[in-house]
Amino acid sequence: MFVDQNALKEFLILARVASRAELETLEREAGAHGLSLAERILVAGLIPGDDLRRLEARAAGVPFVAEINDRVPYTVLAKIPEPLARAHNTIAIRDTTEGLEVIGLDLADMMKANEALAGAERFLPRLSTERLVRQLLLSYQNEQRQNFGASLHTLGASLKGEKSDGEPGALLSLLFGEAEAARARRIELSVTPAETLIRYRLGSRLYDALATNPH
Repeated sequence: MFVDQNALKEFLILARVASRAELETLEREAGAHGLSLAERILVAGLIPGDDLRRLEARAAGVPFVAEINDRVPYTVLAKIPEPLARAHNTIAIRDTTEGLEVIGLDLADMMKANEALAGAERFLPRLSTERLVRQLLLSYQNEQRQNFGASLHTLGASLKGEKSDGEPGALLSLLFGEAEAARARRIELSVTPAETLIRYRLGSRLYDALATNPH
């Protein structure tokens, strides 16, 4: 699902963001630099990003979500592995019988995240504000660290040959589950005195999955 560029131009004209001639010039410039029209408009500073996404949502026929009143459960957030959520600014907000409602900043990015999950979830995309996406991503990361920070400490200590109480089993279950869902080719662990860093290799790309100071 992508934004209909012709529909977007009409909405921009109706909103008096730019004239048709100005948009045609911006579109040519965008093509010359490998950008989308929306990206070129943002570079030109003609309209704030959130306002542009509202118009993109109308042009694409998808909802725009500015606020979420209820807390999003961790089990829903975790439907998209954190490395994918972070890399593609795509956050799961509600699991329904029709599919997984997700919010993001770019429809193409949301589809990339969906493709990485190999059809494990049916995405119902919604565009949103940068503030809300960042807020939910931070909440996801904080809850993940709270849930698995102690296990990561145990894992890091074990890999360094140090004694530590507890079992890293919960963390390992999370990592292997996320890696499988994201079709990771391998999990890479890097242990230093400063931190334990876990990465997933997805295709040719290495994603930072989780990093926690062991002390």
